[in-house]
Amino acid sequence: MTTQNSFDITSTLQRHPEFPDYLEFTISAVIEGQKPIAKLTGYRWDFRSIPTLEEITFNDFVEAYNTDGGLCFDVLAAHTALVSNVLGVGDRSFKKLITRAIYLDKVKVSPEWRGHNLALRLMREARFIFNGKGTIALLRAYPFEEENAALDVQLKLAGYYASDAFCGFKVIDGDRFGGHMAALWDGDVDHCDDNPFWEPPQVQTSDPSSG
Repeated sequence: MTTQNSFDITSTLQRHPEFPDYLEFTISAVIEGQKPIAKLTGYRWDFRSIPTLEEITFNDFVEAYNTDGGLCFDVLAAHTALVSNVLGVGDRSFKKLITRAIYLDKVKVSPEWRGHNLALRLMREARFIFNGKGTIALLRAYPFEEENAALDVQLKLAGYYASDAFCGFKVIDGDRFGGHMAALWDGDVDHCDDNPFWEPPQVQTSDPSSG
């Protein structure tokens, strides 16, 4: 089947019903009336300063939401100097600068639409929405529903995420923390020409089970 459909990039943001200090978001590529072909989920956490390990350990929201999210914040809290160095910011300045974290939890692209950098398009949309003073973005690179993926698999996917200069993600320390990545989202966002929709190249789609 040949298709040249244009997909809207839509965003939904809402305060968590149990933890109203946190904002959950979903960014999708979708045609009205149909299921999304791709979806990115995550949450925003505002704080006065980078949380400590103790604060993360006793944070009911992070614990309830996603284990990976807790691990990302563990790396940020326990290795702040390393993260700041990777992002090219002095440790002291970094601790004063960061007051908001955007955690990208899961990104899923339908099999027949993979290979067109759609995941990166959704991630760029997240930066458009949340870019601002003192903002850091965090994620752990692993294939959807393969949380225990081998290190080389995580790093291969991390390399793909890092390829997008606008998103700005960098691996924190692949040997020690696998696919854990961070990016500063507090700079200029005028240098990206994405449209508010996504129009793929002409594609021959088929049942992925048929090869």
